[in-house]
Amino acid sequence: MTQLAESSPPIYDRLMTRWRNGSVTRDHGIDLMDQLEGLLSAGLPLDRALHILGGALEIPAMKSLVVNLLLDIEKGATLSEAFASHPEAFDTLDVNMIRAGEEGGILPIVLRRLVDFQHSRQEFKRFLLVSSIYPAALFMFGLFAVGGILLFVLPKFVEVYSDLATASVSTRILIDLSNALQAYGWAALAILIAVILGLRYWGKTPSGRIHIQAMLLRLPGMGDLILKSELSRVLQTLGVLLGAGVPILKAVRLSRALTRYEKLDSALAEAERSLREGQGLARPLLNNPLFPRLVGQMAVVGEESGSLDRMLLKVAQRLEIEVRSRLRALMAMLEPGLIIGIGLVIGLVVVSMISAILSLNEMPL
Repeated sequence: MTQLAESSPPIYDRLMTRWRNGSVTRDHGIDLMDQLEGLLSAGLPLDRALHILGGALEIPAMKSLVVNLLLDIEKGATLSEAFASHPEAFDTLDVNMIRAGEEGGILPIVLRRLVDFQHSRQEFKRFLLVSSIYPAALFMFGLFAVGGILLFVLPKFVEVYSDLATASVSTRILIDLSNALQAYGWAALAILIAVILGLRYWGKTPSGRIHIQAMLLRLPGMGDLILKSELSRVLQTLGVLLGAGVPILKAVRLSRALTRYEKLDSALAEAERSLREGQGLARPLLNNPLFPRLVGQMAVVGEESGSLDRMLLKVAQRLEIEVRSRLRALMAMLEPGLIIGIGLVIGLVVVSMISAILSLNEMPL
């Protein structure tokens, strides 16, 4: 056994080493595959490439991961089997594509395709996250601003204005709302938290997950975006698997395992049954209204030309571009709408308070 493997900790010490050096994450796994692909493409054998990575990496978590992978491989495991023992860094798609690359003798090519795909998927996730930060921050600012006025500013005037006969209706409504928040605010917050936790628990059950997903897909404007985003991810995965040489039945089954929506999973199950019956993939995609017409048409072209993987990747890329474009347009409308809405609510509160103050001048001495 080599010096690097001999210096690695025994199996019972791995958890302590990982705790001290930091947790291994999904990003670590993608970075490792990226660097490993470069060394393998240069003609280095796998164990030599891992030795070089183990000596060159500076991040303790990644160095520990490489040492553990090398230890597994020197015990006789394949790279895909070594990856499978580290699910925190490598998912099911990684393991199956690496296995296909090993069986076909095209491991560097498969690694490059896999890394490009994972980078694209990670970048799209970051785009969704960044797009939602500003609207969420605006909404929370407005919520805290209005809540602060009702809980801390308006109570200063309650003693003066609660008995005013001339107080406007809006002022009295604000005073009643402020009193209700002070009296029942914590109870309302506790109920809200309980409802959120209850929905999360219900969403983990099979029936709850189906109902919540159905509600999300029926949201005006957002349901279609959610479906196309999920469909783009599934088609990208399917195209990458087919391009790596994975049999189509297995590729569809693996793609089904990655989807989070029962409706799409059922449609893919129907496509899998069609494949088992020898009818091809294009027909169920064309006949199911869940899939856009373009998906089925591109599948037909791909099956006829023998380039189904490339056609699926193209249509997935087109769906992703459409989702990005519509999200940008939605955020462009949502952000000024939130600003105007928050301004109107705060303005209404301030105007009601000022009108109550000015009404003092109309009271007889």
